[in-house]
Amino acid sequence: FFLMIRRPPRSTQGVSSAASDVYKRQIIMNWILLLVFATVLVKSHIYESHGKINDAYCLKQETHIVFPRGYLGIGKVDPDYPSNFQKLLSYGIEGAGYMIPCFSCGNPRSQAIELMNYTPEKQLRYFVHIIAGSWGSDKTANRKFLYELCSEFDYHGNVCGIVTNAFNWNFVMGEDSNEFSNLMLFYIDPDNEPSCADFIPFGGWKIPKRKLFKENELKCGVYTNALYDCYTREGQNGSVKFARDHQIHINPQFQ
Repeated sequence: FFLMIRRPPRSTQGVSSAASDVYKRQIIMNWILLLVFATVLVKSHIYESHGKINDAYCLKQETHIVFPRGYLGIGKVDPDYPSNFQKLLSYGIEGAGYMIPCFSCGNPRSQAIELMNYTPEKQLRYFVHIIAGSWGSDKTANRKFLYELCSEFDYHGNVCGIVTNAFNWNFVMGEDSNEFSNLMLFYIDPDNEPSCADFIPFGGWKIPKRKLFKENELKCGVYTNALYDCYTREGQNGSVKFARDHQIHINPQFQ
């Protein structure tokens, strides 16, 4: 980002008032551009939130997108989710729910429907956290569960994304699993570094959409996970499509 500042005249003698006005306007415009650029930098990160949002206005100063936690691993919608989402909308903050599915509860399609029913807006993005320890030992069954879950979101016109890292994905779905690689990936690496240079491909993903680089930071009275946009912030040209195009390509045995 560059600012063009003209050198002021060494002497005001012989300088017209019109030229002086032009110079002053240039200085004012440069300061305005600098303030706008600073605002963009401040709002460069996106946040997941877990807990009750009490100050959505404060979050509005920090970001333009928040992903409130929508579904708990115990098999029910987060009780704060509907009101959190509504508060975000009231301040013009874009929302997208994330969930920790309950594998042991079964019925993944019902879990997706329940989350959608409690979401104030329709046709959104939903992100599924894949965390070792909360799934079964049968990787084929785990894949089938995830397929059913994302297919239900897809059926209702939503986009399904994945939040995980190589260890968790390989442990839960298997190192040979690449059936979901056309979904958006937010990879977890809480090293406090807003950079995606450390990403190593796994699960068929070659390029992540975002990196979860900071966890459990108290911001505006609510705990957040900070997400860095790998795709638009690091020079990608927009040619790769991360959405599911109304289809999830997966092994026919799951269908």
